[in-house]
Amino acid sequence: PEAKQSSPVEATQAKPLNVVGGVLLHEGQALFMFQGTDRGAQGYANAVNTWVELVAKKRPGMTSTVVVTPTSSHFYLPPAARAKTTSEPKNLAAMRAALLPEVRFADVVTEMEGHQDEALFFKSDHHWTGLGAYYAYRAWARANGVTPLELSAFSKRSVPGVAGSFWSLTQAPELRNADKESYYYVPTTVTFDGTQYAGPQQKTPMPQPFFAEKSRGYIVFLGGDIPLLVSNTSAGTGRTALVVKNSYGNAFAPYLLPHFDRVVVLDYRYVSRNIQDIVDTFGVTDLVFVNATITANSGAHQERMRQVARGSSTAWLTEAEKRRLKQQEDAAGKTQASAAVSDKAQ
Repeated sequence: PEAKQSSPVEATQAKPLNVVGGVLLHEGQALFMFQGTDRGAQGYANAVNTWVELVAKKRPGMTSTVVVTPTSSHFYLPPAARAKTTSEPKNLAAMRAALLPEVRFADVVTEMEGHQDEALFFKSDHHWTGLGAYYAYRAWARANGVTPLELSAFSKRSVPGVAGSFWSLTQAPELRNADKESYYYVPTTVTFDGTQYAGPQQKTPMPQPFFAEKSRGYIVFLGGDIPLLVSNTSAGTGRTALVVKNSYGNAFAPYLLPHFDRVVVLDYRYVSRNIQDIVDTFGVTDLVFVNATITANSGAHQERMRQVARGSSTAWLTEAEKRRLKQQEDAAGKTQASAAVSDKAQ
């Protein structure tokens, strides 16, 4: 009898998964192997609820909206890998169920479905693209009864891409040049500026555009992870949004510019200025929480969010500060080593 030949589909399914550091390398793209739990989802909801209790409920009329996106894995994981991960939509459903009734929930998954053939996420990085963030903006708009602008209301531009975080983790050669460009969409219906607040108390204004058009890759959005960034616009709506985010919020925040007179972007990891002061100083009327499932399920991120809501001034070190301290430590180590050699020589 003739030997049975494997079909191409069976051969693909039988091929062992190439997982490096919790990341699956598949067809030229890196995909995170999501392991979130209901408990993790409920922890994020608890962090948001803390903000509602301590910030929103003190100010009548303030709205709160959660915008949490799935990772690229939800859309692109091969069937053989799904049994080794947990469901992101189920995780988001558990999160939604644990939020206070007044919190609005943006259904990002539903808005992204059907657009999988578009570049929603970078292939070599864990972030979404400017286009992926656009669909999340549409989900935010629907959750708030707002008519979202079409992409034609934005000017599509690009900067050179970079090899992202997944490439740094895996060093997979197929990821090295997987993201050749980073596209971003600039609102054309409003004028807007940008100011970051720096200094020891994060109260010293410094110019900082919402689009760092001389940069590369994901840094084009807001210029990176700035603790406190504000844009005043010509929208004329009488409202101010406070975007409480980690890096996933960088690509999302610019889409709010046409809908608010002021958009305040707060990176909960690095902000140290008192939250009540920020809300009162800038006249915040709407809270928008932006995250991805991978960090929303992190206990460390959840606790940091609660700390900021409670008024903690202790922030995480920024990556730039970590590099500066590392350079100082390395320089000090070299100085000590040189001194030791000199002592021995004498």
